[in-house]
Amino acid sequence: MTLSHPLSDQGRVKTRRDIVTIPEPYQDLAALYRTCTALKQATDTLTGQTREIGERAVTWNDLLRLGVVTPPDLPQD
Repeated sequence: MTLSHPLSDQGRVKTRRDIVTIPEPYQDLAALYRTCTALKQATDTLTGQTREIGERAVTWNDLLRLGVVTPPDLPQD
């Protein structure tokens, strides 16, 4: 399985909205496949599994390590 390239078939650069939009999971197999692929791509990006390290989600531990927040600033849930 290959993930889509940032350039579409028409040669225009996809916008951030084009890349992160997850299609509705309709009942046909192709729609379910596109939805699963989009979810996998979004999860891989947010967890840092892709090479685009700047797209990885920032965690509370990252902010603590950088000194941006202190332990009392963290949510107490």
